[in-house]
Amino acid sequence: SRTIKEGEMEKDALSAVDDGDASFWIPRHEMVSLMKEVIEKREVHQKNAGIEKEGRIELIEGKECISVVPAAAEDSEYEQVCVTIRDSKTGKEEQHLTRLVVGADGINSNVRRSLQAMNEDYEVWPGTKHNKFNLKKYITPATGLRLKALQLPPKFHIPNNDGTSIETFGEDIISIRSKNKGQKNSIVFGLLPMKDNDSVRPCNVIQRPNHD
Repeated sequence: SRTIKEGEMEKDALSAVDDGDASFWIPRHEMVSLMKEVIEKREVHQKNAGIEKEGRIELIEGKECISVVPAAAEDSEYEQVCVTIRDSKTGKEEQHLTRLVVGADGINSNVRRSLQAMNEDYEVWPGTKHNKFNLKKYITPATGLRLKALQLPPKFHIPNNDGTSIETFGEDIISIRSKNKGQKNSIVFGLLPMKDNDSVRPCNVIQRPNHD
């Protein structure tokens, strides 16, 4: 961890280790690449094992979920879900049948909207209540905070008052604090560690609602 305080450099040895395993922040694009790598390896293994359907994973990219509704299975019982997705470039829609849908698509989730709307298609699932899927708002200490995400170059240098500078590395946890200490005029730049030393460094800046 490297910090600027009153214009001077400080270096503290902060552990990023938990139970012997190092923890690193993974950018979204790298996380997707790791997922694709695992899926491809699994696909090769299943083909070699002669597995055609059970446990197969299909990764679909560049498409958004439009709606989720119950669908009749071959035995006429509504134990499946029909997911409609749309190509973000062509606008073409397609449907997929599945037994399980995980709505992990964020606060603007179309999966949640479909469940919240509960149109006539959901009448085949008696007892289902749409109000269970309404958003709930809570007041927390973080309410109203302003968040700004920046991107800094890999191995960027932090200048010092004497003209020297220190080079940063991906595995560093970095906190850069302003000289001002007031609630309305202080600012802190925070960077989490990354395994790749040549990657762009995401930087978070959090301010109070009444910050100058």
